Amino acid sequence: MQIPIVKNYKNCKDDKNTYKEVFVSIHIFILSHQRRRHRREKMYYSLMKIVTVIPFAKNVFKEALTYYTSKKVVAGNVVKISLRKKEILGLVTHVESGEKSKTILKESQFALKKVTEVLPKQIFNEAFLKTVSHMSDYYASYPSLVLKQMVPQIILKNLATFPELKQEGVREESMIMTIQAGHEDRHTHYRNCIRENLAQKKSTLIIVPNTQAIKPLQENIHRGIQEHFVTFSPKIAKKAFEKKWSEALGRKDPIVIIATAGFFMIPRHDLRSIVLDQEGHSGYVAIQRPYIDMREAVKSYAQKNHLMLIFGDQLLRVETIHKTREQEYQEYSPLTYRALSNAEHMCVDMKQFKKYPAAIVSPDLGAMISKTIEEDKRCVIFAARKGLAPTIVCEDCGQPCTCNSCNAPVVLYGGSDPTKPDNTFTCHSCGDRRPAGGFCPHCQSWKLRQLGIGVETIEQTIKEFLPNAHVLTLSHHNASTQTRIDTIIDAFYDTPGAILIGTEYMLPHLHQAVEYTAIGSADSLLSIPDFTIHERALKIMVRLRGLSREKFLIQTRLTDIPLFKHAVEGNLLSFYKEEIKARKQFNYPPYSLFIKITRAAEKETVEAEMKELEKFFQPHNLHVYPAFVSFQKGNYVMNGLLRLKPEQWPDEELLKKLRMLPPSYRVEVDTKRLL
Repeated sequence: MQIPIVKNYKNCKDDKNTYKEVFVSIHIFILSHQRRRHRREKMYYSLMKIVTVIPFAKNVFKEALTYYTSKKVVAGNVVKISLRKKEILGLVTHVESGEKSKTILKESQFALKKVTEVLPKQIFNEAFLKTVSHMSDYYASYPSLVLKQMVPQIILKNLATFPELKQEGVREESMIMTIQAGHEDRHTHYRNCIRENLAQKKSTLIIVPNTQAIKPLQENIHRGIQEHFVTFSPKIAKKAFEKKWSEALGRKDPIVIIATAGFFMIPRHDLRSIVLDQEGHSGYVAIQRPYIDMREAVKSYAQKNHLMLIFGDQLLRVETIHKTREQEYQEYSPLTYRALSNAEHMCVDMKQFKKYPAAIVSPDLGAMISKTIEEDKRCVIFAARKGLAPTIVCEDCGQPCTCNSCNAPVVLYGGSDPTKPDNTFTCHSCGDRRPAGGFCPHCQSWKLRQLGIGVETIEQTIKEFLPNAHVLTLSHHNASTQTRIDTIIDAFYDTPGAILIGTEYMLPHLHQAVEYTAIGSADSLLSIPDFTIHERALKIMVRLRGLSREKFLIQTRLTDIPLFKHAVEGNLLSFYKEEIKARKQFNYPPYSLFIKITRAAEKETVEAEMKELEKFFQPHNLHVYPAFVSFQKGNYVMNGLLRLKPEQWPDEELLKKLRMLPPSYRVEVDTKRLL
């Protein structure tokens, strides 16, 4: 309807009908305009989508960011977004119609940014998105930080090249199973699982803790099915990665994938089983925030994706054995509680030897070394510490020699005399170094004495009495690159009569059995302030015992501790019973879950802030105490510890408080390092 044009309003004022007709027409016009505007607005909001995005960026301390787009997008898509004046990629975790969020958008105090571009492929499946959400809650962190830590950089940098995600079939309910056996028996079980899956046209994913474990595992289980194997590691070249990734997702026949933990989310449509090998390996736990344990991430993903998960190791973690015995997990095969070995084994009491060199290399170990050289055999000697002496003490006042920067004990390198300036004191906590000469900082005495046995101590003792011995050492101090490690390992296995001395850093690279293995000093293993140290020490000793073909020897002054008897005899059941009893008595995991909060700053500042935290976390009891190394890089360090029942976490109120803490506080959930 058109509005009548009134040229002379005064002339029509007396004409009541015309006057009324004009204003009715205006009213109808306004209503019609409003309806059209509402229709346009409704159409606009119906086309617009509100997307929740996890940015692939560092230091985004928010649960998620919100953008809008009119383009077709689903959860799992990767999009380009604007953040901090830069264009970055992000992962869409949730999509909602703009019509549903209309009221919220109108009342919002800030304008949403537009999604720049939507990559036209769904790359990540729903189970992975749920895993990211769960892990960010479990570790009191943010999805962006969790995503950056869980997914290798090689994947994040090549998202645009990924093929379209295939629709996954309906799967059975998730099941968690355990295998505790030596590596040969364990690998036999893995082969059986793989063959069963291949027969059903299903794929298998095997996860290992580090790159070094991929090749030996593949060589042990690939016989007869070589053509099905694909391997991934974080150090793979870009072109090789693109080729393998396309093959892994594009092949129609079932495959077997061996990869490090970051590749657990590979969206293979026919995946049926995930095998996590060396379940007790510490390499699964990240050393940076948010300190994610990838075993927990893999477990969450398997449950949400309805996959069968198998934990395997020669000695499973105490928590895993406990859950198996409580029938929370099922046995894939009966757990083996006896570590079998044909080698002769003995434990040498070092208290009987007071003088050098027997106090470092006992007559029994000396005879083993001599036989190695004479008969062209090979010997591996483990030392818990690098350097010449793990600890330097003053004989007059008894105080240890500590770092000038962080107050941690220093380690002696270079020569056996701690008073000579040609030698070096090195702090493995902060990396500080200084000449070893001088006096005790506490009493000015020059009587400094070295205690403990390090890698270089054993090396120098052997070379002093057997100058023609071919001795190699392997620790992070002298082999920080893979090329250097490979050179040392190859030289050891290629040289008859060779002796290899190293720390725990050496063990993942030993994949062939040798005639002799020994532990130079087992006592320093137990000096680490960690409630899981007995478990860790037993794993090392069982590993070395399994490497030996003829003889395994332990040197210790603590022969009364049952741990060494269990290691020599390979008695894993007795160790588990003693360990789980002690943990129940002291309410340690698996009976509790620890959350540690750490703050480092000036002493007065830290003490005041930790007192405030005690009040902040009420009604939860926050136990505050100084760190084991109380000064680090010039800062005073204190810890706060929360102890919860495992079923109480995540707790919404406590999680909210933890996320409110600024980045200057370090939060570690389910930590094993209490001090």
